[in-house]
Amino acid sequence: MESSDESASDRLIQVLLVALALAVLLAPFGITAHHFDDIFTNAEESLDILHSLTALIAISFLFLDVVTGSFRPLLARVFKRTTLHAAHIFFGVAGLSFALAHFVLLIPHFSEYISGYNDVFIVVGALALVLLPATIVTALLPKRFSKSWRLFHLVNYFIFVIAVIHALVIGDNNHMLAFNLLMYGYLAVALGGLVYRAVSTREWKQYRGRGAAVTKGAA
Repeated sequence: MESSDESASDRLIQVLLVALALAVLLAPFGITAHHFDDIFTNAEESLDILHSLTALIAISFLFLDVVTGSFRPLLARVFKRTTLHAAHIFFGVAGLSFALAHFVLLIPHFSEYISGYNDVFIVVGALALVLLPATIVTALLPKRFSKSWRLFHLVNYFIFVIAVIHALVIGDNNHMLAFNLLMYGYLAVALGGLVYRAVSTREWKQYRGRGAAVTKGAA
């Protein structure tokens, strides 16, 4: 009976966490919804709305990527390890894809953005775009990069933070309270994840130990 109750509670937690993840991915649409009436006004307006939307979606996917990386020992209590790893990879690849889409949509008016904003914020945004593929490759090939993949994963935090700062400073929706609450909420959770990762060395060792045991058993 006790195991049945635990299973039911695990399923409930799974549903709640998946619902939260979906809410995170839907948030960009809520933030930019007030622009949707203008999306078919003209090509320039459409590009402005789409590059803003793709940027927010990219940040939301990167947020989920950071969360599934930081809190993996906790999440592994209710999700399978393989599911978590697959989700972590998917969120990273999706974040990169939408970040690239955001950059492509900016190209027609890139010179205007360079002249209109501080070059530093343009450069850090580009830097995040360059570093992100490296972190994804190390996640896909952890054995090949066994000595450096954890360091590269810590770079995820740097990428995420500069992406959020980039959005807060030069984002089209940075005047909105909901947008600012969302971005600062993302930062707070990411910081909490970094702190958890730093202080929960015992949980991480147990998590990695179980993973090694499973790998040996399968072999």
